Amino acid sequence: MKKSELRTGMLIETASEELGLVMLNTPKGDIIASDNNPSPERTWGSLEKYNEDLTHEGVYSSIDKVYDYSSAVMATQLSKRNRILLWDRKRVEALQLTEKYEALLDRDSEDVLVGCQRVPFSKVLELAKMIAGGK
Repeated sequence: MKKSELRTGMLIETASEELGLVMLNTPKGDIIASDNNPSPERTWGSLEKYNEDLTHEGVYSSIDKVYDYSSAVMATQLSKRNRILLWDRKRVEALQLTEKYEALLDRDSEDVLVGCQRVPFSKVLELAKMIAGGK
């Protein structure tokens, strides 16, 4: 799924398992409302900070799951109950590089995640060729 395919009312789940409600065209722009704040009020973050492939280069987690609108009366609840999973980022393979770092192969976005850095498959292939002595 791509950021441009998100619609108001969809529920997202980040890699750190936080939930957020997509709200497009608000006075603050396109946002994700969440309740991960210890206060009783919801917080929000700009959807603008996410890449088209739903990854995030900053402190926020990438979006890993997207759920459809809720069929429940309380459609604005930040709950996966009564929602259909539309998309799930598939991390198919993992390789432990060091004690601290693991490489996650992400076939959906065609990149490898190491720590907080994303490396496109094309650059990984370039690196493999360099290691093998080719050009």
